[in-house]
Amino acid sequence: MQDKNLIEPFANIICAVIYKDSKVSPEEKEKFFNFFKEEFGLNETEIEPLLKEQTPNIQEDLKLIKEAFENNISQKAKFMQYINELIYSDGVEDGEYEVFEMIRRELF
Repeated sequence: MQDKNLIEPFANIICAVIYKDSKVSPEEKEKFFNFFKEEFGLNETEIEPLLKEQTPNIQEDLKLIKEAFENNISQKAKFMQYINELIYSDGVEDGEYEVFEMIRRELF
């Protein structure tokens, strides 16, 4: 990915999934940190402030990511796979797949 302008939109979207059940499991935190290390080369000090309970409307964030991935279906699919793995990492909770479906509808 490497586009540093997408860090905050990705963080907002991922946090919307993580905090849907009002808690952050160790598995979710690990996946969150790994995502930003692998995709953006961030270190833990840079990642920590991104993991915050967020209530913004993620529609604008989804639009930015959709534009960035406009012609790259494999990147969209990779992100959706990541979201799915994140949901399953601590057991599926009510509402998490609602967020997943909203993300899918916006990106594809």
